[in-house]
Amino acid sequence: MTIIRTNGPQIYNVGQSQNFNFDLNWTPEENQLLFAVIGINASNEDVTSITQSNVTWTKQLQASNNVTYPRDLELWVGVTSFNPGSNLAFSLSVVPLQGKITICEYSGLLASGFLDKSSFSVGSGTTNISTGASSATSQNNELWIGCIMNVQNNDFIDTPLTTPLNGFTLVDGTQFARFPSMHTGYLEKIVSATGRAETGASNPGGFANEVYAAIIATFKADLNQKTKLKFTEVTALNENYMYNFFDAEPEYNNKSIEMTFFN
Repeated sequence: MTIIRTNGPQIYNVGQSQNFNFDLNWTPEENQLLFAVIGINASNEDVTSITQSNVTWTKQLQASNNVTYPRDLELWVGVTSFNPGSNLAFSLSVVPLQGKITICEYSGLLASGFLDKSSFSVGSGTTNISTGASSATSQNNELWIGCIMNVQNNDFIDTPLTTPLNGFTLVDGTQFARFPSMHTGYLEKIVSATGRAETGASNPGGFANEVYAAIIATFKADLNQKTKLKFTEVTALNENYMYNFFDAEPEYNNKSIEMTFFN
């Protein structure tokens, strides 16, 4: 099965609320995986739950760096079932100063036992942030996800993260504009060979006293899953429109047809 990012990114900026909810701007598909990279700026913070109709969310990884302005970086995965909803409700352990959430949806991944390898790093004093390297992955076809959170203690920064490392795509690296300035990074790479996963990014507008947390995680493709193709059949309702070029535009009837093939 080919791994495809089918939707996202969607970004939500978290204010000073311990419980909040928002709607995705798409309707998730059945048997897909949703990924949420969550960066929260608060002391002793945890995301305690994510609730979504017909989606089972679980926390996969967490990295915290409690220096000056505490950072809590988490990676959650939601497995969709029949008729998943679009509204997500979040609960946090404490009221945050600020935060940011980036969500994407993927097809082609295992629905259970999907996490393969992971690593994390925390540090300060650099504008070039690395996740560190995982151990060697166990499967050729995988999705590798990198997560970054950094907070600039002394200034506002209006430049996004740039320069993703090792062939990763920087899906989102935008800033949350509040003092102190905060970035989160969502990086992805779809691979077809085993290896040690590592990525990172830089903040060209930052300063050396930034403090960060970063995560790398790899997720297995479902090698037995069927490939679904969806296309639209268009038929004319006005059969005579071809013969009268002065008539109004014809009406159309669209039919969505889904076909399934075995790899």
